[in-house]
Amino acid sequence: MNVASDGTVTEYAKYWEPQVSTEFNSTKSDEDYAQELRELYIDTLRLHLISDVPVGISLSGGLDSTGVAAITRQLIAEKHANLHTQKMHTFSVVYPGASMNEEDYIDIAAEFVASEKHIIRPTVDAFWSEIDDWLYTQEEPTISSGPYANYNVMREASKYVKVMLSGQGGDELFAGYIPYITSYLQGAIKAGRFDAAARELFKGRDLYLPYFTKLLKNRLRQKPQLRMGSLLKKDALRGHEFDYNRSDNLNVRLWEDVSRYSVPNLLRYEDKNSMAFSVEGRVPFLDHILVEYILGLPADQKIKHGWNRYVYRNALKGYLPEQIEKRRKKVGFTTPEADWIKAKGEHILGLFRSDEFAAVDLFDHTTVADSFAGWLAGSLAADAMTFWRVLNLYLWARRYDVSISA
Repeated sequence: MNVASDGTVTEYAKYWEPQVSTEFNSTKSDEDYAQELRELYIDTLRLHLISDVPVGISLSGGLDSTGVAAITRQLIAEKHANLHTQKMHTFSVVYPGASMNEEDYIDIAAEFVASEKHIIRPTVDAFWSEIDDWLYTQEEPTISSGPYANYNVMREASKYVKVMLSGQGGDELFAGYIPYITSYLQGAIKAGRFDAAARELFKGRDLYLPYFTKLLKNRLRQKPQLRMGSLLKKDALRGHEFDYNRSDNLNVRLWEDVSRYSVPNLLRYEDKNSMAFSVEGRVPFLDHILVEYILGLPADQKIKHGWNRYVYRNALKGYLPEQIEKRRKKVGFTTPEADWIKAKGEHILGLFRSDEFAAVDLFDHTTVADSFAGWLAGSLAADAMTFWRVLNLYLWARRYDVSISA
């Protein structure tokens, strides 16, 4: 970056950007790719474990965080790492009774790595009682209430360690989310690999059939699911352009999520939550050398034979509990958002019908209140996250005394 004497920026350029492979087909064996990744991954973790203060690990029971914990255990056994604690400390969030509770997988992972397991159980009452303080920590509206789980992890971790490792970025690098299949299929067809496209749809049908069926149902539904645009005042977004277009190349799409759409947001909240409790957050998956290698892999090393994270699973075969190595679905660090919103439904409805909310010159407050009431009653199809984003923006603006207008 060049800055003139008057303070104006005259020239700027990116100082780093990886070479993203657009190739679909592998040029080496699966075993060769797995070995290369394994060696690089282990070395990356070794570097990220360098510390002179206690180190802990966020453990969700998924492949990424369990991989971090498992390799850490190995490095300790081989005297290549020192956590400065008698045992490895892992920190996990659980929601007993909720559909997205992952306590069983967390128990498997923690037992496998022989960690000192710390379980945090956030409650709906605790969430709403400290929401103002939590929003203040975030400094900006959040896409969901999910970061509150991370906030709880960092608060508990601060009692035992000063550095925390997490699996952030693994999903976006290894195509861990189900919707990535669309870019894979488009890339396979462009590469003339109709056999690969058909293979994945068949072998991964337990993942992809429900996904595509849900998309089709939403399109055919007589009353489409509520969209955010219908809650805004007319012309509220006039003059604002949004250029989100998913790439039909899997690796390009993954890089877009890593560099622009998904990961920057995740890193902001992880940084704010950790710093709120004087903990240093580290994200080994986003080590630039590891990122360069992963984005240089062909698409068919990310999704293959009905498995996402294909090369990562191969690289850590034998290093993970089998139940986690072969996990098909995951949740991660989040909250039972819909249940928590419904638990305070009447209070939130009162906020949406208040004169204070009506003064927010962005939303059609009558439509917001009526839609929320319909969702609570079960007569309107909507994603709870839509109402969270409206509420979150309003509460954040109130906490920071910010005026919002179209």
